[in-house]
Amino acid sequence: MTKVYQNYPAGPSLSTAMVLLAIALILKLILTVFTFGIKVPTGLFIPSLAAGAIMGRMLGIATEQLVVAYASHPFIVKMCKSSQPCINPGLYAMVGAAATLGGVTRMTISLVVVMLELTGG
Repeated sequence: MTKVYQNYPAGPSLSTAMVLLAIALILKLILTVFTFGIKVPTGLFIPSLAAGAIMGRMLGIATEQLVVAYASHPFIVKMCKSSQPCINPGLYAMVGAAATLGGVTRMTISLVVVMLELTGG
């Protein structure tokens, strides 16, 4: 399994990406609060999706790097049996977006339909 993750080095560009994602998240949350407070009807649907996707992506990248760093740990060896990488940060972003949107709008069943339509599946 360690041969699979040799193509995923954690270099300086990864730390730069995480810092930029954190800055984008902070700015997005501030602008979302500002958007919610103004009198112009703008909505919270897309800002909630974006903030959740950024948080999910950051968690996905952190989890992926933990798997890379501890690839020989028995738990990771047991969970990641295939030759493909078992962590997909994009999937974490989608789940984060859905979770944040669900928390903000309090939708349940309709949120599932919305996310299926957004992902094309």
